[in-house]
Amino acid sequence: MLRDDTPRPATGPGWNDGGAAVDRRVRLAALLLAALLVGVVGWLTTRPAAVPWVSPGNLQPLATLRAELDGDPRNAAATIGGGLLRLAPLGVLLPLLGRELGGSRWLSLARAVFATGVIALLLEVVRSAVPSRVSDVDQVLLAAAGAGVLHLLTYGALRARLLPGPSRPANDRDGPG
Repeated sequence: MLRDDTPRPATGPGWNDGGAAVDRRVRLAALLLAALLVGVVGWLTTRPAAVPWVSPGNLQPLATLRAELDGDPRNAAATIGGGLLRLAPLGVLLPLLGRELGGSRWLSLARAVFATGVIALLLEVVRSAVPSRVSDVDQVLLAAAGAGVLHLLTYGALRARLLPGPSRPANDRDGPG
């Protein structure tokens, strides 16, 4: 039996524990956009390419990046930029799935980078089964890094816009923004 001073379990739609929370519509839109992004990126990366020759797969971290940087700078910029941008929007969309943007800035960053890395790894595993496509561990690292950079650039603005007021999580010791 619950006493009057004992917190009761949450019930009913729209329950809020008094803290600010991201609106359900924003969370649903973020979920749909994240699924759409992963679907489109997955479809584009698993399409067979009509090429006469395919380089071997790369399982050594940073080997492809070193080779690209030793070659043409424009080609290296395109490869690195494309890898960083491929799943970067997940750095914004994944925190929006949580009620309070995933908690503190650093916890949210760790979650977003880890989840993006797992998604990128799964895409690379699927990609390795497609003819004329090879896996590259550097693409996984670049995708996770791109999501992390975009998360760091946008988290403060998201927090200020979607969670206004002093009702932020107690574990957010980053200061304002």
